[in-house]
Amino acid sequence: MHALAEILEAGSHDPRLELVTFTGARMSDDLRSLRVFYSCMGDGAAVAEAKAVLAKAQGYLRSALAERLALRYVPSLSFEFDETTARAERIERLLRGAKE
Repeated sequence: MHALAEILEAGSHDPRLELVTFTGARMSDDLRSLRVFYSCMGDGAAVAEAKAVLAKAQGYLRSALAERLALRYVPSLSFEFDETTARAERIERLLRGAKE
């Protein structure tokens, strides 16, 4: 996850990815696939756009990972929006509303 963040920060010149933060990753048992969770500042359109850009950059990110990490197999990447932050904000709003 840290290597991906460094690659994105150093190698990506796409302004649509400036507000993307990787929040977690899950590797499959056979180490062949990696699910990367991300959050994004902005509304639903910004999140959808970030997902599309990450999907398009998947090949670049995978090859850059191969150069950085000494792995026998470079896992295939998939990106999923992490809804934890949005869920926490919603709960916070509900609690504030109930308190008032």
